[in-house]
Amino acid sequence: MTKLSIIIPVYNAAPTLERSIQSCLMLREELGGEVELLIVDDCSTDLSYQTIRAFEESESGITSFQTKENGGPGVARNVALEYLEHRNTDYVGFLDADDEIIPEGYAHAFLEGVGKNAEIIIHNGQVNRNGEAIPKYDHNRLTTSKNALTRKCLRGELDGSVIFSNFQHRYTRRISMSFRSGYYEDIAFQHLHLIRATHRHYGEEYGYLKNNRSESIVNTISKLHIDGLLLAFNDVYKSIKSLGLDLYPEFENDASYGMHGMVGRLIMDILKLSSETDKVSLLRYLQYVALDKFALDSFVPREKTTRDRATQKLFSFRTKLIDKSDIVTVS
Repeated sequence: MTKLSIIIPVYNAAPTLERSIQSCLMLREELGGEVELLIVDDCSTDLSYQTIRAFEESESGITSFQTKENGGPGVARNVALEYLEHRNTDYVGFLDADDEIIPEGYAHAFLEGVGKNAEIIIHNGQVNRNGEAIPKYDHNRLTTSKNALTRKCLRGELDGSVIFSNFQHRYTRRISMSFRSGYYEDIAFQHLHLIRATHRHYGEEYGYLKNNRSESIVNTISKLHIDGLLLAFNDVYKSIKSLGLDLYPEFENDASYGMHGMVGRLIMDILKLSSETDKVSLLRYLQYVALDKFALDSFVPREKTTRDRATQKLFSFRTKLIDKSDIVTVS
């Protein structure tokens, strides 16, 4: 029987953690066993670890870990991946501690992928926004073409979350990638496993429910978000070049599309803040980081979308700090 190890990083998730774990136990029943949970508490200050320990004591196949200091979900996931280096498993999956697996759909796609010896299995998913389940935006963009996948990943057109995927363990070990610290730590991990795979399977039934919360990482903005998202793009960009997958005519244009799109997304998120002081502070920081650390001006300028125009407006002020009115008026 094929063994699936699901890794759950946890930080102050006591209100939702039991629901997440229960969804995995229901998946175990759907698959007839051979599903283990590796739950890593990342120095929670609430009752998360007590909840984990209670499940570990009452249910088989659950192993708990604690990080020495809070390092974010990537660091927590690495703890469990390191543990699996010395154990036998066939596939690895990831679940966020405020989300849920949809057992029947997840199991169906997983078994189909195993039957194809897929190195990566991607589940269709839904996002719960205020009680409304909205289909995952990018699932119909997935393709079997390596070149097309490379372009879509570079252009930022595919979700970079590992939570929707299962990875064949021997394939993950062969690539020898771990998660970096910080925000958006899983984008490069997800994209590079997807691009480099020989056999992929995309499930059609909904297998994962993402519970969208206003306070989640993807719905907030800070200097950590700016650093993390630009670093994620940089990781993907450099890895594609190192793999020799950049040898196609549209590469530089795709890279520009992706980089400017990431910066434009950050600008739009910043402009949603209520504090004018915070807006200006973060726009100034973004201007500095994107130009001086990630050389935005080495990418071909674009002025096609609202994000592109916002980016060009922000970085036209190369020698002075921007004022909020320079950006807010972009349309």
